[in-house]
Amino acid sequence: MNSSTQSPANQARKIYLMETTLRDGEQAPYVNFFAPERLLIAKALADTLTEDDTLDVGFPASSKAEFDSIASISREVGHLHLLGLARMVERDIDAVRESLGDHPRRRIALIVPTSDSHRQFKLGITQEELVTRAVTSLRYARRFFDYVEVGFEDATRSRREFIFELATRLIAEGATCVCLPDTIGCATPEEYGDLFAAMRSQVPNIGNLEYLEAHCHNDLGLALANCLAALRNGANMAGTAFNGIGERAGNTSTEELLMVMRTKPEAYPNVNTDRYAYHKIAECSALVERCSGLKVQAHKAIVGANCYRHESGIHQDGLLKAPALYQAFGPDVIGATVEQIVIGKHSGVNGMRQCLQRLGIAADATQAAEVLRAVKERLATKRSVDDDEILALAHASGLQAAAVPDMAA
Repeated sequence: MNSSTQSPANQARKIYLMETTLRDGEQAPYVNFFAPERLLIAKALADTLTEDDTLDVGFPASSKAEFDSIASISREVGHLHLLGLARMVERDIDAVRESLGDHPRRRIALIVPTSDSHRQFKLGITQEELVTRAVTSLRYARRFFDYVEVGFEDATRSRREFIFELATRLIAEGATCVCLPDTIGCATPEEYGDLFAAMRSQVPNIGNLEYLEAHCHNDLGLALANCLAALRNGANMAGTAFNGIGERAGNTSTEELLMVMRTKPEAYPNVNTDRYAYHKIAECSALVERCSGLKVQAHKAIVGANCYRHESGIHQDGLLKAPALYQAFGPDVIGATVEQIVIGKHSGVNGMRQCLQRLGIAADATQAAEVLRAVKERLATKRSVDDDEILALAHASGLQAAAVPDMAA
């Protein structure tokens, strides 16, 4: 990639989130948010994001329950954009319009399958018929919505000359946003970034488009990398879901993208970076985990408990001396409460002293080393030891709870 394709990412601009936990996230197998849960999640997301971002609240034509839930959210969440999904069918468009009611910032997204396989096998229509249907649906949606997004389903496996021509036509018809999803998560960052750079250079009226959106799936574990590549090459909106939930292997994680922009502002400068409520990330993650039933893995980036735990003695010693030696940010940044020193067979004396201090026992280095030796003997036959076992071993070594001095003193 040359410097000209990367220059948009080095300029001050807004990067917008299309937060899709309530739509694509709920499409994860066995996930079923009840209406009160959907409203709780919507409110939590609204409290975390900025008013420039959009909540993708669902597909109202799919069921009465979904329709009613979206209507409830539209009455309760007023300061963010709300978007509903529709196929290229008038009744779907009407369902989005009716479910969002009089919400002042309502939006709609039209699904337009652009790959030959999706067009042929799903719709059974010719390329020309697809263009006609897309234009007709866009015109109908524009009667009710100022913002109309067109999502080119399976864009990464579509013929580029076709999607460039279709984008040109739909932008001329008033499309506000074009989304280029990596629908089955098969793209690499180089391929996906190049697609966005090509869109910017080869669609003649691209300057009339307000948003160019990336929507990445994680089947190859590349969702975040692909999303960042798109942002480096001309995208200004990113579809994300909390905890990365979504179809199959899931989506780009909302919390991961937010923390990348916060941690690497020189690479991904976003005017809104300082306006997100990062301290509510852990709360949002826990809510989505509870309502979805999908447990967050311990080593999940940003919200996994192990992100902030240290078992190695070298790491524990460094953390106690200067936290930045072994973590880019602490759990407090995302509003998490995690015990950071975990005693295991790789732990060292300083980590053991800190653990004993937390448990109310003052120990010098020699005493801590004795307890650590006993712990490691226990770990020869056990996977782990808990606080009660550590206390018992400390007491067996003759240590008792006492006024605990500050190790930093």
